[in-house]
Parts: sequence; structure tokens; C-alpha cells
Amino acid sequence: MKQASKPKNRKRLSVAIIVDLMGTSMESPEEEVEAHKKRFSLVLSDYDLDFTAPRCVMPNLVADLVIYDFGGMMPGTSLMEDNSRAVIKWAADHPSSLVVVVSTYTFRAYIKPEMEALGLKDIKNVIMDDFDPDSNIPAWFSEAK
Repeated sequence: MKQASKPKNRKRLSVAIIVDLMGTSMESPEEEVEAHKKRFSLVLSDYDLDFTAPRCVMPNLVADLVIYDFGGMMPGTSLMEDNSRAVIKWAADHPSSLVVVVSTYTFRAYIKPEMEALGLKDIKNVIMDDFDPDSNIPAWFSEAK
């Protein structure tokens, strides 16, 4: 069987997938990363994707898209707030990149309040994933990339 060839002019996206160190009750962190790779490969099927899986948002992070699934880890510590603040500051410093927060809980309990606290509540490149494959990626991002 002959494989279909990929168009030569496909755009490349660098995608950083950041998950918490605990995973979920159903998946290890590595399994979470693989699930995100599979899902976003479908959502972004028009692109060639280069995935990385850093443990946290570092100031020198290079990515077009950050999939942020850091939810509910270690209540009672500042880890959630610190990581939320870091991803928001990174997004503010990289306005042509996009951060998709996969955890609704994380977005509402940590990201949104941190955005407001930092005076960045109107930042457009941090969005909550609503699990609708047709509306995940904003048009401005798709058109720019």
C-alpha cells in the first residue's frame, strides 16, 4: 500500500506539553503527555508538530503552543500558584504563542485569578480548553502560524 505523501509546505509548530508530576488517578504523567500528543495531533493535523515535555514553565521555554495540564497537584503548597503565574508571565512575554489550559479546574481556580492579580485578565493567548476540537485553536493563532 502506498503512503500518502505530506505536503512539502506544511508549517511546523513547536509544542510544549506541561503536566503535573502526579498524573491523574487513571494515567501516569507520561501517559497524559502521550494522550495530549495524540489529541493535539488530530486538532492540528495541518501542521508538523515537534513535541517536548518540560516539567515546568522555564523563562527560556521555546514553543509556539503550550499545552498546560497542571491540575490539582499538592493542595496546601504554592506550587499551583507559582506555576500558573509562570505560564501567564511566559504568555505575556510571547504574545504570538498560545497557551491552552487543559484543566478546567486549573483555569478557573488558578490561571484566571493569577491573570487578574497580574493585571493580565485580558491577555488573549491564554485560553481554557473546552474540549471541542473545532474551537480549541483561535483563528488568530492558526492564521499567524
